[in-house]
Amino acid sequence: LGAAAFSDAHGLLARLPTDGALVVAADPDGRPLALTVDTMPPGVVRPIVGALPPVIEAGAAVTVSGQRFQRRSAVGSTSGPSAEITPLAAFMPAEGGGPLFGSVSDWSDTSLTFHAPVTVRTGPGFFYVIVDGVPSVPRFAELRGLALGVPCTAGVQCRSGFCPGAPDGVCCDEACDGTCRSCRA
Repeated sequence: LGAAAFSDAHGLLARLPTDGALVVAADPDGRPLALTVDTMPPGVVRPIVGALPPVIEAGAAVTVSGQRFQRRSAVGSTSGPSAEITPLAAFMPAEGGGPLFGSVSDWSDTSLTFHAPVTVRTGPGFFYVIVDGVPSVPRFAELRGLALGVPCTAGVQCRSGFCPGAPDGVCCDEACDGTCRSCRA
């Protein structure tokens, strides 16, 4: 990052004086989100992402295992798991542009279900679990576009690049230039 900041249509990434980073973006509903990723002071314990599929399909539910998904991470905190703590999960595309937050369900201290966002920003990147404001060490994964036959609103959401009938189409293996056959699964 150097001493500067990077921004584009998806968000802002800026270096903080503490060698951390500030990420500002919007969630899938357009609400602004801000996340600071700072160097961890001594004693802070990060959540740990264990098993994660190397490929995450857009729109799919993925089970993620790990540790400390329901524990306070602050210095001096020795409390056990708490049902009051809700983890967040995000995918940060390697190309930049800010985090892509997916919803989280069915979480415990050792696992959660991440519902990957449907986005045009697919490809390699880094997956994080954020608990009590503290991010895990990132895990490398690939976020893939939608499969054939899945509803889409734009061709760039599909692995094939084709979404005939957009904005209410389905991913198809070819463009639809005239009379179209159905690509619905």
